[in-house]
Amino acid sequence: MKWFSALGLFQFRNENPNKITRYEERVVVVQAESRSKAEEVILADFERYGSDDVGIEYLDEYWIEELEDPLGTDVVEVASTMRVIPQEPAEFIEAFWSELRPDSCDAVGWKHVWFNKGDGKSGCYNCCEVRPGQLWTSTETPEET
Repeated sequence: MKWFSALGLFQFRNENPNKITRYEERVVVVQAESRSKAEEVILADFERYGSDDVGIEYLDEYWIEELEDPLGTDVVEVASTMRVIPQEPAEFIEAFWSELRPDSCDAVGWKHVWFNKGDGKSGCYNCCEVRPGQLWTSTETPEET
């Protein structure tokens, strides 16, 4: 048996027009006799994970790699992404690493969409901002409260 990792691309659908589209790069690991068997199992999992019931759509984009190191070692590489680009580290980090979510919706002209972060705090689905209070229960914007 061999070990394989796979990365699949998913989109979170939502009805709220203020929520910015969210994509997920999901990594899974499976043990299989062959690459084709691993692909069969992985694609079935991706189809189950992306379903209308939970509002996640599998975008039919994936890649599979055979793992060179057996699982059970101290560190196992599950996935990696390599980009060939003529940029210095700071430029690369700004362009590709920091783009996951902005620090604040205010900085990019988006609207906050609050959820219960726990411990009396609200988190925003669209950005990294966390504020005190139960903003998800309010119909007013945080600036108005």
